[in-house]
Amino acid sequence: YQRRVREAVVSTQSTGSSGINAEYGTVRYSIDLSHALTLPLYPLFVSMVKDNHGDIAEIILEEILHQGVTTKDAVLETCLGRLSSTSKDPVKMDGLTSLFEVLVSRGYIEKTTQDPDPTYEPPAKKKKMGNLWRVNSNAFYTCLRDKHLIDFMRNRFDEGAGDVVSVILALNNQLEGDMAQMSSAATYDQILHGLKSKKPELVPFAKSYLDVLINSDMGIVKMIEEYGGINRWVSVVTHGF
Repeated sequence: YQRRVREAVVSTQSTGSSGINAEYGTVRYSIDLSHALTLPLYPLFVSMVKDNHGDIAEIILEEILHQGVTTKDAVLETCLGRLSSTSKDPVKMDGLTSLFEVLVSRGYIEKTTQDPDPTYEPPAKKKKMGNLWRVNSNAFYTCLRDKHLIDFMRNRFDEGAGDVVSVILALNNQLEGDMAQMSSAATYDQILHGLKSKKPELVPFAKSYLDVLINSDMGIVKMIEEYGGINRWVSVVTHGF
């Protein structure tokens, strides 16, 4: 980057460019703040995938981050080349494909219509490009937000409170409109079912935990009643976490 900057400075000095374009007028510059704030989090994204899905999944995500926007074939061929030269155990394309699909199912990578970087030439580039993929930063933001919120509830109340909130967040589907800053609402039965599979020892205390969290002046866990109070739903305020 320093070399490119020096070359650009020399070019500007030699041409006498002053930032004025005779055809279009004054040239202005801006910073993509959203992208700039995401870049420092890339190592954390990679670490999360490694902890949950292993070293090879880490390499796949790392390569997609490096390429920015890429095809499935291009990224997996690059990963296969890296692993073939460094891994002691043989790695097959089928295994890489399965891990790629896992990352897709978790929402960590997503399809995009954005054009790939024209300066990047993926290995064994196909004449006909397939679907384009990129890292879904929002999915990682959601994971980080949920972890922060769960840790906060555990510190503020106890481990059980964090587990109850974790179950509600696991049931979450992103809502739109007026409730975009809250998790989706989960029924009591759904929460019980989630606790039975993750923390069965908390099932007898589920109602007590929900009452404490709902009545807390913190206002993080809320009860929503529908159809005249016949159905009772519980939601978590996620804004600010």
